[in-house]
Amino acid sequence: MKYLAIFILPIVISCTSGTKRLQPKSIIGKWSNTSLIVEMPTHRASDSSSTLTIRNEQEWEEALKIKPITTMYYEDGTFLSTYQNLENKTLGEEKGTWEIRNDSLFLTSNNYTSGYRVDLEGEQARFRTLLDWDQDGAHDDFYDGWQKRLE
Repeated sequence: MKYLAIFILPIVISCTSGTKRLQPKSIIGKWSNTSLIVEMPTHRASDSSSTLTIRNEQEWEEALKIKPITTMYYEDGTFLSTYQNLENKTLGEEKGTWEIRNDSLFLTSNNYTSGYRVDLEGEQARFRTLLDWDQDGAHDDFYDGWQKRLE
């Protein structure tokens, strides 16, 4: 499923020294996607670029035809992401483990490890990485997404 790329397909963004450390307790809880921008420099392996911009839940549902993804990060280092259609029926779940290294959150699921640079601002978090959003085989699409804490 293309939408699983948000958590499965990203390549690891390396951490830089001297950056603020992300604390595990700041991630634990339930989060929901709120907005995103994906910049695709070689859209579908062409010389054309494309950008997907979603500013809010309504745009999320219109563009992606699913509810914003919710992810629960548990204290034991596991996570569960839930994907629901517009009628709130669960389409799928992604389970795995999470760990923090410096300023980045690493998710491991189904033999994939994905790294996100995370910046916290109150009850919101910004996740940035490179991934293959357009599924053209190149991990060159820049993902910049926001999530809000639900609990």
